[in-house]
Amino acid sequence: MTASSTECDPNTAVIECPEDGGGTGPWRLMGVALPSGKSFDDCYRPGQFDTNVDRDQDGVDDGCEAELAIAFNPQIVLMSNDCDTRRQPYFAVRYAYSGGDAIFIFYAISYVYDCGPPFTCGNDVPNCDTHRGDSEWIVAEVGRYSSSTRPWALKYATLSAHWNTDWGNDNTARYAAEDLEDADGSPAFGAPKIWVAQHKHANYRSQSVCDAAGYFNLDNCEHPDGLYHTLDIAAAYNLGRSFIPFLGASYSPVYDRRSNNGNAEYYWVPAARFCGWSYYTSGSCAGPYEESLRAYAF
Repeated sequence: MTASSTECDPNTAVIECPEDGGGTGPWRLMGVALPSGKSFDDCYRPGQFDTNVDRDQDGVDDGCEAELAIAFNPQIVLMSNDCDTRRQPYFAVRYAYSGGDAIFIFYAISYVYDCGPPFTCGNDVPNCDTHRGDSEWIVAEVGRYSSSTRPWALKYATLSAHWNTDWGNDNTARYAAEDLEDADGSPAFGAPKIWVAQHKHANYRSQSVCDAAGYFNLDNCEHPDGLYHTLDIAAAYNLGRSFIPFLGASYSPVYDRRSNNGNAEYYWVPAARFCGWSYYTSGSCAGPYEESLRAYAF
């Protein structure tokens, strides 16, 4: 064995290179640390937190919920020729056993408008199937990582892509972390990079997958804008859970936080279609967020 073959090469190593020694470095970090330093066992303690720490009594510390949602906040790659990428994201968090202990984070991206696929419908209509609001989402599954200093890692992510639509158009898929691109600046198995189709906002794990998907393969990610976008996530945007909602129930509407136009959305109300706070006055609205939240047991 040559001397060079014994060195740890971070580009080819099957496991993480050591932090000290073992080669020339510097090594790319793997795993994520929360600002509080809390581990999985600090954050998930069913039956041990009171309502000051865990308002929805699901066993997950509310502070950890916010820290995790921010730490694994996806980087979204938007298209420069998309007609409207405005959004007002919210999130929900729950524990689940998914081949191991996991915390699921539902990112409700909440676009204000869907401009329709980039083709004409005839009669001088530039785009087909436009609608107010766009209820696309991402579910990140995070869990324990072996490092004591960076104890969290992304395990899987499910990316909505025309979820629950007809005509074989639903390209929603769940991917293992190693099959996802890492967000720029993120450690491996941290925040993912997600490609967002022009106008329709379907989520894909890569540009090439995006360019061969959607109805009649009409989704495309051919013109990324070259900017770094993440979701605007803060602790105050936690939706809670269906049995104890914080925001978005019939008695706790989510008001537009950009224009203060008085319009509201309801994330937990059955059949409440998502209208993007009605920035536009024409067209139907997107499907209810309640359906996808319920489908993923939030």
